[in-house]
Amino acid sequence: MKYSSDAKRVDQFDFVSTNQHGDRYKRIESKYVHTVTLSAKFDNAADLLDLVALSDQLNVPVHYNFGEQEAYMILVSAESI
Repeated sequence: MKYSSDAKRVDQFDFVSTNQHGDRYKRIESKYVHTVTLSAKFDNAADLLDLVALSDQLNVPVHYNFGEQEAYMILVSAESI
């Protein structure tokens, strides 16, 4: 099973005003969210079984990529880091 992680910044904006160039927005909050991707190849039955069991326990869908012959799921942190 492969594991990869990433941290992403999610910004929230608030409307400020409108001028001749369009609407203007101001960033009011920035959060950093941690994401994790777990993936397993189709030819590895043990890793696929672990991935499906984990997705059932966490109630997260498993996505399938038939071009690369792998199944994966993406987990996102509930709180910002």
